[in-house]
Amino acid sequence: MSTSLVVGGSGRTGRRVVERLLAAGRPVAVLSRRPRPAAGVRTIVGDLDDPATWPAALADVDGVVVCVGPPHDAAGAETVVHRGVAALAAAAAERDLRVVLVSQIYVTRPQAHPAMAHVTEARARGEQALRASGADPAVVRPGWLTDEPATGVRLEQGDTGWPTALAALTPDAVAGSL
Repeated sequence: MSTSLVVGGSGRTGRRVVERLLAAGRPVAVLSRRPRPAAGVRTIVGDLDDPATWPAALADVDGVVVCVGPPHDAAGAETVVHRGVAALAAAAAERDLRVVLVSQIYVTRPQAHPAMAHVTEARARGEQALRASGADPAVVRPGWLTDEPATGVRLEQGDTGWPTALAALTPDAVAGSL
């Protein structure tokens, strides 16, 4: 069985992804600036924006999950969640790998949160780079991630955002989504 690479696998969301993959019996490799060694997990020290890490990181993997939190400054966000994702996507495309990118809500509407618009815009460029790369893409745009157990799932097509989702949370809608 091939290995799943989790980029950002030492972060809050990445650790959850690693736990789920291990629980499913999948071998896991983690690429992180500060990896936390774990039993049964191959750790690779590296940065999403450093293409020199890709040959070792992508060796013997059959899929990649990217769940990195971007820096809050414009240049850092551009480097990590746009150019870093683009470089990874290009390397993954050469190996015909699926890439699952955990992005964020409001990617199509950065003006909804002006203070974070530069991060949101960089994430949107990263998503587009993934789609254009030739890799097999999947983009997930969570509205809110917590450490609490899930109480239901709401799946939407498009980027409708929290106000629309909140307005749709009638008791019948919630019951129907469970």
